[in-house]
Amino acid sequence: MLTKLLCNMTSATITSKMKLDTLLAELASAMQDPKGSYLLDLETLEVTETTNDNRYETDHVAIDETSWDMLPEWAQDAPPVSMMVNHQPDRFIPVPTITQKELLDLMHKFTKQLQNQDDRIKFEFSLSQSKPTLAFKKELTFHTGYRTKWLDFKQKYGLKQAKKWIKTLKITA
Repeated sequence: MLTKLLCNMTSATITSKMKLDTLLAELASAMQDPKGSYLLDLETLEVTETTNDNRYETDHVAIDETSWDMLPEWAQDAPPVSMMVNHQPDRFIPVPTITQKELLDLMHKFTKQLQNQDDRIKFEFSLSQSKPTLAFKKELTFHTGYRTKWLDFKQKYGLKQAKKWIKTLKITA
């Protein structure tokens, strides 16, 4: 399905550097949210989280003008994403998320670049545990100075991945 969407897309254009930076930051955040599900609107270049509410509307409300009144009042202010996706499926594309393997690889790369050998050993040990992601996050709580460094490291990776993905979509600045 992703290949079909990519083939049918027209090339979108980003109008300003600020909009590009915002889009990349939103994509990086969405890509690093393993519990979320996001779509990129190719017309507006906005990243939208799909929610259970949107899926509920798609499943239970006929998508046409006569059913608009059946929507909850809060949903009548703007068309729900699910309604727009059903009417214009080529307009939206799912945002890929980081896999557990990619996250673990990233944690290993972060750990390898730590200068303090004792700290590096502690983080390496955390990554050898049966639940490495949880152990790594726990280790970050004991070493608060590394938490900010980890988040920056992870954000840079996310931005790099977002830039790569944007290039595959032929979105230009």
